Amino acid sequence: MAVWAIPPFVQFSNFVALAFIAYEAAVEYAGFDVFSGNQSPTDYTTQYKIAFIGNGFQYYNDMPRVLEALSDGNIIQDSVFRYQGSLYSIANKGNGMDEVYDQDNVANEDGTYDYGADTVASLFDEASWDYVVMNDRALFPIVEKKMYYSVQAIYDTYLPYLNATNVRTVPVFIATYAPADEERRMPDGANIVSVENFTQSMHLGYYSYAQLMKPYLTKRQKPRVAPVGKAFLNVYNNDADTWLKLFDQDDLYNPSAYGTYLQALCVYKTIYAKLPPAELALPTYPEFLFYTSRLVNDNPEYPTYDEASYLYSVANNIC
Repeated sequence: MAVWAIPPFVQFSNFVALAFIAYEAAVEYAGFDVFSGNQSPTDYTTQYKIAFIGNGFQYYNDMPRVLEALSDGNIIQDSVFRYQGSLYSIANKGNGMDEVYDQDNVANEDGTYDYGADTVASLFDEASWDYVVMNDRALFPIVEKKMYYSVQAIYDTYLPYLNATNVRTVPVFIATYAPADEERRMPDGANIVSVENFTQSMHLGYYSYAQLMKPYLTKRQKPRVAPVGKAFLNVYNNDADTWLKLFDQDDLYNPSAYGTYLQALCVYKTIYAKLPPAELALPTYPEFLFYTSRLVNDNPEYPTYDEASYLYSVANNIC
């Protein structure tokens, strides 16, 4: 693939400066919902090719395959995931799921194994994607020293690919949630940040990524932000017991099946501008949505129909 460079007059130092101007603008103007899925609603029967780039926020319980189920197979997907991956480390090191997925869970009928694409380059070479869904490593969108590396990856890797043969691909950032583990909410290494403030800071960070990319993409490619953290926050404010269920109980950080379900619904709505129909998203036994997941806990707990209905309503109201 011929990769176009960012216009030569845009030096990296200037690009970094623009990134922090974008963040400051986001802090001053918190209307970042303009980057959510505000396009005309699309029916679930519309087929989309979607690439996924990220870490445990996505590969725990296999959100891409849950989205396949929510779309009744109309989402065609591939991914590059990496344990504790950031936008920078994934761009430079590629896929690391051969060290995470159990081989039995990724075996295909033809004898091959579905670990995802090897690298970001091979992922973009693979198809003309309609969307690329991305998330950064925790804290990177809100800690300046860490954000620098993500901005560099956007400049060096992601924008050039989106400006190459992927001029139709819309970037979707997952604005991730505040962990239940308080020690994970310490961006300065000393002080615990409240769930509300952490969520707001994370959304502002992802908004700045979207704002930064926007001038270098086509009008069709206007970046979007899936407000997953705001959905988690809504549950936190209204049902503390269910909020705790959104997290893997071993670390109170990565998503449980409950959390993945809510996140998948938010991502789906950001892309389709409406939720999947209830007959798909609310089966009698919601665990059926995870039937093909490549990574689940040894003893997973799935939401009941009533619990899934509640999370469905949260996603509908917030995302």
